[in-house]
Amino acid sequence: MDLSQTPILVFDTETTGLDTQEDRVVEVGACYFLNGERLGHGRAMRVNPGIEIPEGASAVHGIYNSDVESCPDFGTIAPRLVAHFQGEESNGESLVLAGYNAVKYDTPILNAEFRRHGIDFQIDSSRVLDPLIFLQWHHRDWGRHKLELMAQRFGIPLVNAHSASADAKATGSLLHELIKRGTIPATVENAFEAQALHITALDAEYEEFGRMLYRDRESGALHLGFGKHSGVPLERADPGYLRWCLENMQNIPAAAVQAFSERAGT
Repeated sequence: MDLSQTPILVFDTETTGLDTQEDRVVEVGACYFLNGERLGHGRAMRVNPGIEIPEGASAVHGIYNSDVESCPDFGTIAPRLVAHFQGEESNGESLVLAGYNAVKYDTPILNAEFRRHGIDFQIDSSRVLDPLIFLQWHHRDWGRHKLELMAQRFGIPLVNAHSASADAKATGSLLHELIKRGTIPATVENAFEAQALHITALDAEYEEFGRMLYRDRESGALHLGFGKHSGVPLERADPGYLRWCLENMQNIPAAAVQAFSERAGT
């Protein structure tokens, strides 16, 4: 099935923090797309999380305790979310779910909320298309892959970043752009197969090197994977800089320590 002919529901959350099992949702945004075109207006629902929103989280998404004190709790809005996620709002057509960093963040935090409120539904993370995974694999040398940076790089408007609705809209446009460029395969099953392979490879790479190094996708040569030198081949990296990293940075994985040491001559 061609992705361009398949309705895609892009979703995003704003939350009280980064712990996917303990933190709570304060806003859910979603938007339908078909062949890169938005279907209707994006929707956002604010949620009373039942706990205090930390100031640090509010500083990111601009949602404060006073903004959600009269909003429904997650259990109240959950049936509407489930109806959308199960495709009941797409007129019986096949539906693809998508979200930026949704596989490792938005999906597990929503699933935790469903469990917390006794809702017998879980989103299958293996069936959520995530543009971030493809960008991390094909453009690891870019270093940072925050949505607003990627939107800017691809010329996609993103007004009110960290608003769930705005982020969902930008993600849908970014997804379409990556499909057009061939970064994401054009058919549904090929896209999910490629994503699964990328996740496995990225997880193994992180397990070996953390964020310090990555292997070139074609040659396998090691490149620096962090900071302003991200993308620089290890063989061309300044030995003095690598010695500084070894002396001043903590928790460098053993494989990266060995590679840095060999290049730095220590």
